[in-house]
Formats: sequence, structure tokens, C-alpha cells
Amino acid sequence: MSRENARAVAERSLRSNVRDLGGRPVLTAGARQFRMVWTRDACFAAGGLIAAGRADAARGTLGAILSFRRADGLLPRLLDSGSWAARVAWASVGRELPLTGALKPNYVGEHFCAAIDGNALACWAGELCAAADGAGPAFAREVLPALEGALRWYDGRLKDGLVVQPPFSDWQDSVRARRGRVFFTNLLYWRAHEALAALARRAGGDAAPWTARAEALRARIRGFFWDERRGAYRSLEDGGPLSPDGLLFAIVWGFSGPEESRRLIAALDAAGAWTPWGPRCAVPDYPFSARGWITRLAGVPDYHDRLVWLWQSALAVRALRAAGEEARAERLADALAGILERDGAAGEVYEPDDGRPVVRRLYRSEAPFSWAAAFCVEALGAKE
Repeated sequence: MSRENARAVAERSLRSNVRDLGGRPVLTAGARQFRMVWTRDACFAAGGLIAAGRADAARGTLGAILSFRRADGLLPRLLDSGSWAARVAWASVGRELPLTGALKPNYVGEHFCAAIDGNALACWAGELCAAADGAGPAFAREVLPALEGALRWYDGRLKDGLVVQPPFSDWQDSVRARRGRVFFTNLLYWRAHEALAALARRAGGDAAPWTARAEALRARIRGFFWDERRGAYRSLEDGGPLSPDGLLFAIVWGFSGPEESRRLIAALDAAGAWTPWGPRCAVPDYPFSARGWITRLAGVPDYHDRLVWLWQSALAVRALRAAGEEARAERLADALAGILERDGAAGEVYEPDDGRPVVRRLYRSEAPFSWAAAFCVEALGAKE
């Protein structure tokens, strides 16, 4: 097993989903049912795409997304040349639809809500793209007004300064329980403020207002979500299952300090979150009634709880390193490398019992999956 070979697999997976559309390179989320430009996935993948030598595709994808920003600031949930719903439906029976022609925006999904995390993620991706080689201050000046407008979209969706979301609107979009004030979404909202401060500095503007808002938001998030008994941030307003997503990002992004980061890892340990291939998506499982009907129909009711998502496994490698758990980080990195070499691609979701890609009644784990590939590129690269 070679980390170098495994990282090469991740890079190939990621590059294979870059397509030239409308004269610019864009990144699709996957190769089959996700062969479209998902704002969430593309923004999460920006760092890995840049590390893989395709900063042009990261900037091209962000530009395509921003070109469809609505007057109220909302960014599209996805871009496709045809019907995204038809694409997913055909993929469930083994048919693939091409991505050709002009991209068209979609703003709401099957549950009639926007992607609550997309606008904040675009701000973070904008910071990464502006810092990449070849961008210069001109890029920051170009995207900053659009991203400021995107962040203002949240102004009418706040309660006591924190983002309130409807169900099925963040990345765990098969779960009804992810509603109200959610730690993951508000952590992204904080990170977006930090990103706009960095962009303002790079553009030669005043970063102080964004920095001040970010610090105030950090305190607000801590005050609302911290659970001293558990030693971690509550994922949901009412507690609910513990989700590694926000906790791992809190460590990697420096939201939590060294001692708190160790407590977050200990909380995941106590909750039984880990498999040999990375953390489950949420522990314990959501109640059956909290799971959406679409994933139940497809045979993956556990899509956003007991399954292992490869992007989270890769993020966990970085979080364990940042928390001082070097030996555990290296064991998980080896497991990650083993999956990549075994399958020859970075995939989406894996069974917690044997680490195999999920294959169910009407669902097959997407591969290559850009979000996972990008995070694997970063986790298997130079140590942070």
C-alpha cells in the first residue's frame, strides 16, 4: 500500500469530473447521478482541486455558480444542462444522461427548499481560489461584491444572530431532523465571515468589519451549542445524534483550541462514532420517522447516519492530526489509502461493517465522487 499511489488515485478521480462547458472548466459532483455542478460539492472540493493543480477549474466553477446569483443573493443549489431529477432517476436504473449544452440553475430541491449551506460555502471557496497561484488581487476584487451579496442572503434567516434552517436543506438533506439552528450550518456561516475578511484584505479593502462579525458569531455559537456534559457542540437545537461533520471542521478550521479539540475527539469516541474506515455520519442513528422517503425508497434509509462518507474519513485524518492524535491519524490514513487502491477511485458512501462501497436496491455509491476525492487529496498530501 502506498500513500503516494492512493493520492494519485484521488487526483485522477477528481480530475475526471472536470468538464469544459461554455468555454470554461467546471467540476461536476460525480460521474453518474451527480454529473452536474452542485454548489455545495464544488465549493467543498475547491481546496483539493487547487492542490491537484486545477485552480483554473476551481475558479471556473465558482464563476459559473456566481453568474446565476439571484437578486436576493441566493446561489443556485446546482447547475445542469437538463433535468437534474431525470438524471438521478435514470441513474437509479443504470442509465446515464450526458451533460451537454448551456448550464441552467436550480434553486430548490425535491423538498422545495434551498441549500442553506451553499452561500456560505461559496465564500470559503472564494477565499481558497483567491489565494491560489495565478489569482492575484484582481480575482478577490472581482468576486468579493457577489460573495458579500451571497452572505447577506442569510440576514432574513437569523434568530438571535444564528442561522435557522428548514429540514432537508443542508448536506444531510435526507434527514427531517436537521432543522432550526444547526451547529454545522452556523459553523459554515462563521467560516464565511472569516473568508470575506481574508478576501477584503487581499482586495486591498477593510477587513475589520468582517473580522468583528466573525468573532461575535464565534462567541454566539459557543454560547448556544456547547454541551459541557458531553464535552462537544450539540449538532441540533434539541441535541439529537452527534454528527462528526461540524466537530471535525471545528478542529481543522481552528474554531476550537487544542484542549477543546481533544475533548471533541473524546466525545466522538464516547459516542461510538468510529469504524476502521472513519466515522459514521451520525450516532446514534436518526429515528426512522426522521429519515426522508426518497432514501427509504432507494434502500438507503441510513444514508445520513450509520454509513461512512469518505470525505468525512479524509477530514477526520486532518482533525486527528490537528488534535495531536498522530498515531490514530496515520492508521486512518492507511485505511483511506487502502480503499482508494482497492477500488481505483474515491467514492461516496461505504458500509460501516466491511468498508465496501454501498450498493442497495436503487442506489449505488457514486464514484468517482469529487467531494471525497478532493478531501483525500488534501489528507494524503503534506502534513499540516
